[in-house]
Amino acid sequence: MIIYVEITPSDTISLDVQSTDTIKTVKEHMKAENEMFSPPFLLYLANTLLDDGRTLSSYNVGTNAKLRFELDQDFKVLK
Repeated sequence: MIIYVEITPSDTISLDVQSTDTIKTVKEHMKAENEMFSPPFLLYLANTLLDDGRTLSSYNVGTNAKLRFELDQDFKVLK
């Protein structure tokens, strides 16, 4: 199924995923397609933070659903 991830209000990407994919798997698909997704990031459905261990179907994410991308503000670069 195709879902969409809003990166910015004017930039959205599409992903071909399965309903049984975990959120972690979706993030890995995103990282494989674009290095921009290398830092830790979060995905939201509406205002719900999606947990890496749960599947898309556990959140009732279906075809043409739109998720929201956000950088993880707790991520710290160690020097």
